[in-house]
Amino acid sequence: MKAQQKVLSSELLSFAKEASFTTGQHLPILQNWAWLIQTGVVKTYTLGDQGNVIILGYWGMGELVGQPLSVVSPYQVQCCTPVRAQRVPSTLWSSYNKSPLISGSGNCL
Repeated sequence: MKAQQKVLSSELLSFAKEASFTTGQHLPILQNWAWLIQTGVVKTYTLGDQGNVIILGYWGMGELVGQPLSVVSPYQVQCCTPVRAQRVPSTLWSSYNKSPLISGSGNCL
């Protein structure tokens, strides 16, 4: 799986711009696009009926995140550390065959 990730990442770098985000910053939610995390850690979360934060997971290098990949709304992606990420169009999501993982615990600002 790691070799496939590296190939996909190299292909993406050939046409998509990488973006940098600071700790606490939110990644933009874009229709038909996801974010490929290059470095750093993000958390995804939603808000409950009472406005409480519900953490959906923590994501790191090589993982795709984005509201179009989820059935949850509202959906936010917030940086837990400085992050470099790259937009991935929906046409390439099937090339990225990785099961999502919810990992670890930690605090994000």
